[in-house]
Order: sequence, then structure tokens, then C-alpha cells
Amino acid sequence: YNCSIRGGQVGEQIQKLGCDLEQVVDPLTGAHWNDGLCKLLSGTIDVDRWDYLMRDAAAAGVIYGNYDLDWMIHSLNLHADAERRPRLLIEAHRGLVAVEHFLGARRTMYQQVYYHPTVRGAERLLRAIFERAKDPTRPDAYKENMESGIPDCLHGVLRGEGPSLNEFVDIDDTVIMVALKHWSRSATDPVLRYLAKCLVERRLFKEIRFEIPDFETVLEIARAAVREALARQTASDLPAIDPNDEHAWDYFVLVDRCEFKIQNRFDGLLFESGGVAGPQTFEEVRLKPEHDIVSGQHPFTRTKIFVPSDLAGGVRTALRERRPPE
Repeated sequence: YNCSIRGGQVGEQIQKLGCDLEQVVDPLTGAHWNDGLCKLLSGTIDVDRWDYLMRDAAAAGVIYGNYDLDWMIHSLNLHADAERRPRLLIEAHRGLVAVEHFLGARRTMYQQVYYHPTVRGAERLLRAIFERAKDPTRPDAYKENMESGIPDCLHGVLRGEGPSLNEFVDIDDTVIMVALKHWSRSATDPVLRYLAKCLVERRLFKEIRFEIPDFETVLEIARAAVREALARQTASDLPAIDPNDEHAWDYFVLVDRCEFKIQNRFDGLLFESGGVAGPQTFEEVRLKPEHDIVSGQHPFTRTKIFVPSDLAGGVRTALRERRPPE
């Protein structure tokens, strides 16, 4: 926040509105005198997460993101520390289980929705399209007229430049869809045209599950199978690859890595346990038998491989043939 707001165009616009920039930045960086406000604006249990978990669960039609928000809010309070700085305080008997429930809802939403293979496959394909559109190693013939028919706010992005604040605000779903549809029909780059067409027509890349423990071996087998299939043109919709386009193959085997972190999930929070010692940290409270907290919040990392649906069967066959014996 410090670098992006204070030294960027967002900070300039805030100052032009006549606002005190420090009053905007301090709550986000934790430097504001009201520490409880800082934690609620940007922290482990901030109000943004309260909102998007339930909203996303309702939009996705799942129950994973639901939790007892009212009970958690009623358990929150402020406590003045030795420096008379308000600290966020959670009443342990009422709120500790509710907070753990909230954290569990967030984790399961990542497992079942945000990191679902279909979601990650679509996101990775979209990223690959823009990586290809601004790839400087492509043959020069493919770079001609790249900005023709594309909204102006994307021109800088295609040149490898960071968008200005106004361009960033203008880049919405409609702008992205205009670019995708244009590339899917008119791009001179056959790889870019194929990738965009797959996303526009919802022919998403398929996840390739593997049992071979060495990921690099899996990646090597998948790439070899894809190169062979492209050379044979086993599917009529596959693009012809220019021999001089050395990195074209990379866009047909997409690697996606995602991670869920939970470190310091109660960092800076205080809990009121009803004892004479006053507010305590989570580590102190959780040891008390009356709370009976068994946290299942563990981080996880997922690495997936996605290939075109036309080639998924051949890649799976190649991996089965190399699978170690049981």
C-alpha cells in the first residue's frame, strides 16, 4: 500500500480531491492510531472477507462460504492497550468458535471454488492469451496491427507497459471480451487466435492429473505429447506452428501454481477470556480446555497442468504409459 498509493497515480488523485493522503494510507498500513480499525479494514478477519465469502458462495450456489457473521460481530469489541491505542478484542467464549468457523469457510471456498480446476483453467488460459499477445519473441509478422480493433486502454498493456490509472479503470469485462472476440476471429498469430477462440467458445483447457511424483518428468511427457500431436495435426482446429516460433509450444501446456496461506491468522488480535490477567493472545487462549479449539487450518499448494481439450486424451495416454508400476 505504501508504495502503490503514496508514490503512484492513486495518491495523486486522492490529493486532487482535497483529502489527506496519510489518513487514507495509515489505516491500510496499520499505522493509524485506532489499531482495531486497521484490523477490520485489512487483516485476517477484515470486512472485505466477511462480504466476499458469503456473496461468492451465494453466486456460486454452494454452502462452503457460509458462517455465523452476526455471532462473530457481536463478539467483537475494542480494548485500550497500555498506550491507550484501541485494539480489536474478541470475546473468546462467544467469538472464538465463530472466528474459526469463518476461517474454515474461507479455506473451503478456496479449495472448492476459487481453486476449482475449471476456474483455474479458465484464468490460466486468459493469462496465457495476454502473455502471447505481448510476447516479444513472436515472429514479427504476428506483431503487425496488434492494436487494430482493440480498445485503446489495452494498447499500453500490449506494448508491455503498465496501464495508467485511467486505463486501469477503463479495463472491464466488456473491454476484455472485445479483445478476445477480435483475436479469435482476426488475429494474424495462429496461436493467439486459437487460444482466444478456445476461451470465447468455452472450450477450456483440461486439467491433466498425474501420479508420477517428479513434476518435471510429467511436464516433459506432456510437452512431448503435445508437440507430436501438433506436428501430426490430429485435430482439425489446431493451429499450424511456425518453425521459427520457438516458444509457441509453451502455450499448449499451461502450468498453474496456487497457494493458500494462513500464517499469523490471529496476528495482533486480542481475546477476552474472562480471567483476571486481562486480554490474551490466541496462543494463550487456545490452551485452555474450556474452549476446545481444534484448528484444521493448514496451508496447501496446488500445481496443475492444463492442455487443450483436443489434446488431453493423448497426453493422458502418454502419462499412463510412463506411470510407475504399482
